[in-house]
Amino acid sequence: MDLFYTDQEAIQIIEELSEQEVCALPYYEEEEAYQWIFKICKVEPIARKNISDFDLVHKLLDSVGLGRRNLWEVKQEEAAKILFYVLSQSLAYSSITVLQEKNLAIPVMQHILCLFSSRPRYFTNGRFNSHPFCLSSWDPCSSHTYDTGLLLLDEQRIGVLWATDED
Repeated sequence: MDLFYTDQEAIQIIEELSEQEVCALPYYEEEEAYQWIFKICKVEPIARKNISDFDLVHKLLDSVGLGRRNLWEVKQEEAAKILFYVLSQSLAYSSITVLQEKNLAIPVMQHILCLFSSRPRYFTNGRFNSHPFCLSSWDPCSSHTYDTGLLLLDEQRIGVLWATDED
């Protein structure tokens, strides 16, 4: 039995991004070695009842080629900051991304957050400083020098937006 299946609303967001001439996700900019991994799926209802939240998010990480690592749950306010952080700047040098150049990092972040119910759970592999908001430590999920992102989970959906970067 498949745990996850296609989410038409998530597909529509990706299509809207493409229409606005933003590189489709997953995004890879060869010069900077910066990549986003983005996937949102519906969760099979039987799986949702029989599998723990942590097991579901680890299975999603596996499905996008990221390894199982320590994940920490964060509150909604920090989750929004993490999404904005990975959408707006590179992890290695804090350079502005294509989305931020086109003033789309906040709308994309809002679209992603709005796909989930009012009570989702959020997980990340990173610890962040608050002033300025930046990655301070992380438990790597990839072979890249830097990686972090956010996993989102509610009663019906599961999603990941992850960034990887090289020094």
